[in-house]
Amino acid sequence: YDDALAVIAFTMNRDYRNASQVILALKRLQRADGGLWFGYNVNNDWPSEKDVEGATERTGASAWAGYAAVYYVKTRLAEDPAAIQGRDVKPVLDFARSLGNYLLGLQVRKKGDFRYGLVTGGKNSFELKRQGGGVDELFKACDIEWISAEHNIDAFFFLRDLGALAKDAKFTDGAELIRTSMARMWLSKDRQYMRGLKTDHPDTVLALDCASWGAVFSFAAGNDEYARQSVGVLDSLYASRGSFGGSEVRGYKPYADKEIYEETAGQEITRFYFPDLKGTTWASLDGVWVEGSMGAALAYLKAGDREKAQEILKRILPLQNAGGGFVYFTREVPHEFSTFVSVA
Repeated sequence: YDDALAVIAFTMNRDYRNASQVILALKRLQRADGGLWFGYNVNNDWPSEKDVEGATERTGASAWAGYAAVYYVKTRLAEDPAAIQGRDVKPVLDFARSLGNYLLGLQVRKKGDFRYGLVTGGKNSFELKRQGGGVDELFKACDIEWISAEHNIDAFFFLRDLGALAKDAKFTDGAELIRTSMARMWLSKDRQYMRGLKTDHPDTVLALDCASWGAVFSFAAGNDEYARQSVGVLDSLYASRGSFGGSEVRGYKPYADKEIYEETAGQEITRFYFPDLKGTTWASLDGVWVEGSMGAALAYLKAGDREKAQEILKRILPLQNAGGGFVYFTREVPHEFSTFVSVA
């Protein structure tokens, strides 16, 4: 995911050499089935076809990699239509096609399934366990059958743009099916999209991305009313404060009011890591998520509120270090968020 965003940034700055190197590196890491793991070790070949212990896959991250490839190719062709024959352009388009085919294979096509038309989440997961003197992460190998609204928003934009670029109706049709199926995840009372769908029930957790990216998606999907309602809840549900390096900042946090850790022993885990916290949900935890705050700024910009978008960006500028990077979050939330400078 981070590398996909880097490709987009390099491409926007016309640094095609670095953009193509990153995207072609991802292409070399692609699995035999066409998918990508969520992360890779730069010191060895893990995860590989022979060793996937501890590796996870998330459909949204793969969709971003595909979107970055399409964005790169579209930008190059806009400057020079003959570039499609270049060795740093055609392979990138081939990579996007193979990722598109993989995502279409994850799209639920069984009529009567309430997940119909949407792509599933990927592979494998971790569960936190409170044991011994701390908290352990236990790996579970499995196919992810739940549906994420955010993943499907990512997949929509990727498949839509890939279909237009490649002039291939199967990708366009896949994007259109996501567009119409997303309506089942709209929460009228909460004025935004729910987090997703489990295999047998809705997942009605309220997440910032599902409001911010949800607004961007709704504008693109031709539903301006949903988009404006989503923008309308950003400040009321997700506005937050944080401090880092002596700076006090305002921005947004990732969730409205859900358990910080959702495992069976989630409250016990929260009390272990945050013994002085009054509650165990995100409503009691302050902090500013920089990436999410920038997503909120984009939603306001798409809604035509340029001043609000600028205001958000100015408020989080104190979190930028001398090297130009932004921290990921203003406080450590173990297993979830860190204070490290983040590519994303």
